[in-house]
Amino acid sequence: MQLIHDEAVALDTFWANLHQPTMDALELLRVFLTVEITRPRKWDLEKVRRESTAVNDKLTSTACAVCRNVDRPREWHHIITVGHGGSASPRNRIAICFLCHERLHPGIHRDLSGWVSIGEVAERVARRQYGRRYRKEEERRQQHDDGEEDYHS
Repeated sequence: MQLIHDEAVALDTFWANLHQPTMDALELLRVFLTVEITRPRKWDLEKVRRESTAVNDKLTSTACAVCRNVDRPREWHHIITVGHGGSASPRNRIAICFLCHERLHPGIHRDLSGWVSIGEVAERVARRQYGRRYRKEEERRQQHDDGEEDYHS
């Protein structure tokens, strides 16, 4: 894991390298899957996830940034994942086709019928990455929402 203190600096590096003629975009995205941004203790990860879910930008005129395909449905990929401190800002998103997204996050697609929201993809990735720990946290959050227990206990 590469710990970085400033998301803007990390994203400047990403975007500068992406446009190099010899750069393999998929490999660059894989490298950035290991980047983690240090955030203040009170940084609201759930708020960022909600903001990511709310993003509904159209991807119809954008080619996949990895394979340049324009025919396959595209999805937004967080360059620095939300789980690693990445924001929901437009600079931290890149449009890639669902096949390239599957190559970055194997197993995230249940079906290949079309566009998937950022929030849904982020949730699938978190479930795969954190497994049982993620499900237990979701259960605790649901119990809190239902008023059954104090979330922080």
